[in-house]
Amino acid sequence: MKPTNESNRSNNRNFSHTKRTAVNYRQGQSAMARLLQANAGSKPVIEEVPLGIPRTLRLIGDPNDQMPLLADIVQYGKRFKVDKDKIYTVRLGIHSDPNGYGAIPANSVGILAIPMEPAKEIQITALFSFEKIYPAIFGDSVILTSNHMMHLEYVHNSARLEPNNGLGGLNLGEDHIIRERDLLFICHMNLENELPQPNTTFTYDYITAQVKVQFDE
Repeated sequence: MKPTNESNRSNNRNFSHTKRTAVNYRQGQSAMARLLQANAGSKPVIEEVPLGIPRTLRLIGDPNDQMPLLADIVQYGKRFKVDKDKIYTVRLGIHSDPNGYGAIPANSVGILAIPMEPAKEIQITALFSFEKIYPAIFGDSVILTSNHMMHLEYVHNSARLEPNNGLGGLNLGEDHIIRERDLLFICHMNLENELPQPNTTFTYDYITAQVKVQFDE
């Protein structure tokens, strides 16, 4: 049976429609590909913020202590040689994911201890306590060294709590400073009352302060 003219015209219309659809589909794919390529470097509308705790955290000292010490064995007790009359920023805490949120909550206790007496080696230590690691406490420290006897001077109003991601922070004023004999303590307990407004969350990784090195000989 030979196809009729009407059948031929119908087939031609179907073919033309299919061809246009295929062309439009290919053009759409090409446009989508260009759009995706143009947006390849853009960030998503929403994404989960990670909490990246270092894998080098270990219990140091006696694990049977009433409050065992947890520390990053790569960072704890690092030594740095310092120079006369220089000012240094000391940043002690949890070296977490720089793209994540802070590992230490506002409902925490933090202490930074800065020795003031002269020595050739001065160890600055920070301790933190919060619910997720209780009864353990987290510690970090740095040892400043010199060939000369030296002492440290705290830079006024330099104390601060900071997250590793660089977003925000919270200043710790003079009411957080305790001077006792040859030690200067910067401390806080439960920061929730110091947040600027209700329904605000705050996390941090470091307690930060600046010290000036003075040589004594």
